[in-house]
Amino acid sequence: MRVACVQLDVRYGDFRGNADAILSAARDLAAQGTELAVFPECALTGYMAANAEEARALVPPADIVDALNRDLHALPMISVYGTLHTASDELQNIAVIIAPDLPAPMAYAKTHLPDLGADRFTTPGDALTVFALSRPATGQRFHLGVLICYDLRFPEAARTLALAGADILALPTNWPLGAEFSADSIAFVRAVENRVGLISANRVGTERGANFFGRSRIIAPDGRELACADDQPGTWTAEIDLGLARQKRIEIPASGYAIDIFLDRNPAAYRV
Repeated sequence: MRVACVQLDVRYGDFRGNADAILSAARDLAAQGTELAVFPECALTGYMAANAEEARALVPPADIVDALNRDLHALPMISVYGTLHTASDELQNIAVIIAPDLPAPMAYAKTHLPDLGADRFTTPGDALTVFALSRPATGQRFHLGVLICYDLRFPEAARTLALAGADILALPTNWPLGAEFSADSIAFVRAVENRVGLISANRVGTERGANFFGRSRIIAPDGRELACADDQPGTWTAEIDLGLARQKRIEIPASGYAIDIFLDRNPAAYRV
């Protein structure tokens, strides 16, 4: 499955400009035959709010959101992008999932919140969901799990999605300088320990004194790096083998070595 990570230099509060950047990259990728594109956390809004009032002011106008979602839905590609959103008067950091076979956008709300930017003023989500989608190119069904940034630090989150059948984890993120370990190490561990593909999409540039380093990645279910971005805006693509993601048993006949990362679990011995 051809997938992409997209790095954007997101502009704080520039909803229309950010929407145009998302849509432009999405159109280019769809024209290249990409089936799934992942954009950064809060790609539509910006992130570094200093207080609750500023954070709520970063919720984009409905007409801009509706137009972006409509235009993305018209493409033969699945898109995942980040934004701030209010539901029942609660502010949430969400990832929006747009797919040709979905009649309406779906969303995942970030469940783990760091002491940073707008997340200091949002309400955490309470559900880890696997989205059953159809590949735009073939119609084949696959399962997509979505996490946002700091969620990756918690192995329970990725494992929950993998146990629920996720083939690929999409990770919109805003990793600032100082979080390189997440991009360079933790992302690989989450992919290989769950035997899933992983697409991280970080942002670049500077926002209100915070510097974002990029280094988005596409990682295969066996932990191989398939694509790695630099520190500039752009798109990176690779092919993820969905069959590999569904082979949880690993065998090396020459040595008689065999493991099954799900069947070999021993939940009775685990303690919370």
